[in-house]
Amino acid sequence: MIKKLRLTYLFSILLGFILIVFLFKSFLLNLNNSILYNQGDPALNLYFLKWGADYILGNVSGNSIFNLPVAYPFQNSLAMSDNLFGNQIIFLPLYLIIDNPLLVFNIWIIITMIMNYLFMYIYFRQSKLINSNFYLANIGATIFTFSLPSFDLLGGHLQLLLLYFIPISLLLLEKAMTSLKIKYFIFFGLAVSFQFYLGIQTGFILLILLIFILPVYLYYLVRWQL
Repeated sequence: MIKKLRLTYLFSILLGFILIVFLFKSFLLNLNNSILYNQGDPALNLYFLKWGADYILGNVSGNSIFNLPVAYPFQNSLAMSDNLFGNQIIFLPLYLIIDNPLLVFNIWIIITMIMNYLFMYIYFRQSKLINSNFYLANIGATIFTFSLPSFDLLGGHLQLLLLYFIPISLLLLEKAMTSLKIKYFIFFGLAVSFQFYLGIQTGFILLILLIFILPVYLYYLVRWQL
């Protein structure tokens, strides 16, 4: 059973990658010299990510990682924006081995889309509330990752695509409420916190979603116990 689940997860990753290749073929051929749909924030997102990586590696001087050299004479300007610190877990290792920030940024975008696809697939497969099969889970993950609003965000507000800990947070909340085990409540809290580190705006989107979905979970929790 576990081996079968692993195979389905690997297949969902492959399917997500195939969809990316199909939808963004021209972009993939120019990863090292262009930004996908650069009509808004993507270049700024790249600057924030590169600044964070350079600060961690000691490549830039400053008394605080928040003290981005913009909006002079104001201090700690990065604290007033979406700093994307959580994304350094992907961006920083790539930045260490690839001497091209633009290429690293584009690879980060691709990995982010794959993570969105995979984690939503996992949610659909493991949630008792959804209880979907392999095919419906892939359809749901496709809509979540490659819908028209997602395409719009790629060019305007790329940071709003950092969604992959939202389905994981919902799944952990469901497991916590159905099992009442402390570890799942702890994991749920960590997942919500990390979503804020991925993107402050998407963190608040998750909080708003939880306000509406918590009564649904409570209703089904009573039904499951009965």
